[in-house]
Amino acid sequence: MSYELDPLPYDYDALEPHISEQVLEWHHDTHHQGYVNGWNSAEETLEENREAGDFSSSGGA
Repeated sequence: MSYELDPLPYDYDALEPHISEQVLEWHHDTHHQGYVNGWNSAEETLEENREAGDFSSSGGA
């Protein structure tokens, strides 16, 4: 299973003038997407570790 970043339920410019469209777009599309990518990567590594029976590359090992 792969996780995906949900789209915002409002336009990027909906929070102006408090948060600019550019900042909100960066925050959502780059910052939050980075968390989702990291989560997917961690899940993939964990699955590979389970299959190999080797958890030495996992954070808690």
